[in-house]
Amino acid sequence: MGVNYKQEYRKYIIGMNSFMFLVIVAILSSLILEYGFIVPQRIKNFIFYFDLFVLFSFLLENTLKFFIATEKALFIKRHWPDWVWMGFLSLYLVSLFIELFFFPEFPPLLDILLITKIYLLFSRMYLILKFLLERRTVKGFFVNLNIKPAQTLAYSFLAAILAGTILLMLPAATTGGKGVKFIDALFTITSATCVTGLAVVDTGTYFTTFGQIIILIFIQLGGLGIMTFSAFFATIFGRGFGIRDRMVMQDVLDFTGMGEIMDLIKRIFNLTIAIELAGAFILFFRFYAEGKGISWSAYNALFHSISAFCNAGFSLFSNNLEVYRGDIIVNLVITTLIILGGIGFPVLVNLQSYFLKRQHRRHLGLQTRVVVAVSLFLIIAGTVLIFVSEVSGQLQNLPWHEKLLTSYFQSVTTRTAGFNTINMEALSNGTLFIMVILMFIGASPGSTGGGIKTTTAAILFSTARGWLSGKDVPELFERTIPQDAVQKSFALLFIAQIAVAVIAFMLFIIEKSPFINILFEVVSAFGTVGLSTGLTPHLSDAGKLLISLMMYMGRIGPLTLALLVGQKVVKRYYYYPEEKVMIG
Repeated sequence: MGVNYKQEYRKYIIGMNSFMFLVIVAILSSLILEYGFIVPQRIKNFIFYFDLFVLFSFLLENTLKFFIATEKALFIKRHWPDWVWMGFLSLYLVSLFIELFFFPEFPPLLDILLITKIYLLFSRMYLILKFLLERRTVKGFFVNLNIKPAQTLAYSFLAAILAGTILLMLPAATTGGKGVKFIDALFTITSATCVTGLAVVDTGTYFTTFGQIIILIFIQLGGLGIMTFSAFFATIFGRGFGIRDRMVMQDVLDFTGMGEIMDLIKRIFNLTIAIELAGAFILFFRFYAEGKGISWSAYNALFHSISAFCNAGFSLFSNNLEVYRGDIIVNLVITTLIILGGIGFPVLVNLQSYFLKRQHRRHLGLQTRVVVAVSLFLIIAGTVLIFVSEVSGQLQNLPWHEKLLTSYFQSVTTRTAGFNTINMEALSNGTLFIMVILMFIGASPGSTGGGIKTTTAAILFSTARGWLSGKDVPELFERTIPQDAVQKSFALLFIAQIAVAVIAFMLFIIEKSPFINILFEVVSAFGTVGLSTGLTPHLSDAGKLLISLMMYMGRIGPLTLALLVGQKVVKRYYYYPEEKVMIG
């Protein structure tokens, strides 16, 4: 139910909405002009005063609508973000008034101009979002699309990649001010949105702070988009959150409580913010100890914390994290963030309920036990195998604690994170082969990572073990695995192998590089890992396009397959005669 206004003022409401539409177009134009291009100072000054005008225009609009609303309590309830926003504005203006008029002899405690610009920036972004969400035409567009949930997810990623590519091509996004080529912008944004981490240019030096923030935003959107943003889009755009939407989110998050799905999504957001801020807090003090200042330390800590939790692997350092190879704090924080982001939000929520909510403690679900067990096994096995394979290679001259720490870090990060503390180009073929297997398996369902997922690997192993031991059904932790899960796992494995084989074969023809390097790059893209043997920056435009396609398929392909396979099955009333075929 919307807010009703007094009948005699309806025409004024229509006029205000039309005026605000023009203002929103102007805001969007000013944002792109100010931050996307290198403009003279006089233009920036004009934009600054225009933003102040816009700010007070929306204040006036909100105030007028409040007075002509028939139910003022409902108006406040429906527009509570506006009141919070205006509350911050009032607090800021009051503090500014007190400082300027009561304590003029003291030096300013804060950079007033900088704070004002930051507030105006976030205000413009908020007002654009607010305007879009309140327009019925926008809501109707999303309602009338009438496409399948799997298609919605695929199209949303394509739309995000296209928007990010355009933003990254703006001149102000690169240090040279000349912009970046379309194919390089497309590759970088695809890598960020698909939380992969493969890069054709050095993120820390090639892109400006504006460009890096664009990449970071799309990393966050990509890390959470599949699990949560589609559900929020369904609600905030007026589509509601019906049974069909809940069933889709059940498949996405592998969650059985249909009535609790919205609570799960809220907890996902809370957990994400809490974990990323905690990681950034610890990394801040570690980076600050290097003596490079508060702003540098805070920015790098936040960037690497989000990149690690989203399993993206993007780093602002030219040699990734090689300089921190023996740093226990950085290694443990980054790997912990990677693991938490990779085990899946349903597992995180289940663990949170089990260990923290004692009054409403629930048992550990089968997925939680499978994910934790398989993840621990892969981390330990990967650490041992990488150590054995590289003990006479890159680890040879390192102290014992660095040998173990480096092997552990690479075992964790290979599972879709993409950070590295050793030179990837100098690894032995044995180590690369081990990493290919780990990357192909990847993270867990409902997580920020890719690959065929740990649960798929566990079901495939359990099924094969059951067949070899004479059991007709697979079992895990004294639970029988449903037949449809087994079928999905084999279908997912088959499609993943075909996709990797086809893209790799095409790259074998286009690129003149060793077999293991191309295979490593393709599997890294499919698993949304981001590790590279040095091939990515030297790819041809056709090769970049193929790897971009592989990253996109790796991020949405398995999920789309699961949703499509999970549709209602038509019951058959007849079967063809059986006939045996030789196997093996």
